[in-house]
Amino acid sequence: MDLWTVILFLLMFTVIIAVHEFGHYLTARLLGMKVLEFAFGFPPRIAAIRHAGIDYSINAIPFGGFVRILGQDDFSIHQAGEGDPGSFASKPWWAQAIVLAAGVTMNVVLALFVLTIAFATGTTGSTGDVRVRSVALNSPAQTAGIQVGDIVRAADGREITRADDLVSYVAGQAKQHPGQEVTLEIERNGRSIPPIRAVPRPEPPEGEGPIGIGLEEVQGAKTYALPDAFREAVSLSGQVVVQIAQLPGQLLAPRGSTGAPTVGGPIEMAAITKHDGFKWIRHKQYYEKRLNPDA
Repeated sequence: MDLWTVILFLLMFTVIIAVHEFGHYLTARLLGMKVLEFAFGFPPRIAAIRHAGIDYSINAIPFGGFVRILGQDDFSIHQAGEGDPGSFASKPWWAQAIVLAAGVTMNVVLALFVLTIAFATGTTGSTGDVRVRSVALNSPAQTAGIQVGDIVRAADGREITRADDLVSYVAGQAKQHPGQEVTLEIERNGRSIPPIRAVPRPEPPEGEGPIGIGLEEVQGAKTYALPDAFREAVSLSGQVVVQIAQLPGQLLAPRGSTGAPTVGGPIEMAAITKHDGFKWIRHKQYYEKRLNPDA
């Protein structure tokens, strides 16, 4: 990992943490709690400025940051500042909950801001076409005649504009109506072809979907007006929230199940930074790969 990658990763991670901690800082002050320190990085301390009783510090370990609030010590039975009206522990539960939730809320705001700017200044976005990127051997899709490059327009009369639309529908049909055909409307080389029928498998082989096709959403250059850019940012963020909600079930699913996620922490984030830099902000290439499922 080269020096530029390390610097870029530390900068990105510090911004994310700083925005998170600023949420705690801002709400604590607004709710009358006494903030002791707002720090960039972790000790040992390099420099600090005190203003209005708060230390604004820069520390030697450039990895994130923290906020110290009077009376908020997770590892102490007897909290400092007990009885002080400015103490975290002296405030009602709803005020404490607001302060604790403010960090995550600020991260959501940051994500919406960055994505809105990305969409407004020009990005690569989905055109609404869902394309077949792979066909598994001896699968229902291969038997039915589906080919790589086909565009799936509809499934049983339901319009398909996102890969997840087809995946969810086919998986649901396989479980609720085993043995029943699914009719796909396909466009090939720019022309519609006769409907193709395939029977989804309730228990497909590992790494395959019910009918055995890998999907991708066709990407194209797009620039959005600011209101539309914000709506796209909210939509994309919503997809992330849905995937996070589905993550526990995917991790606990049997090995033969499809859609198992790739899980990674800071090391994975650093690897993405090394591979793509900040391209994901403008082109979403990495993220779109994670949204391309199997049906």
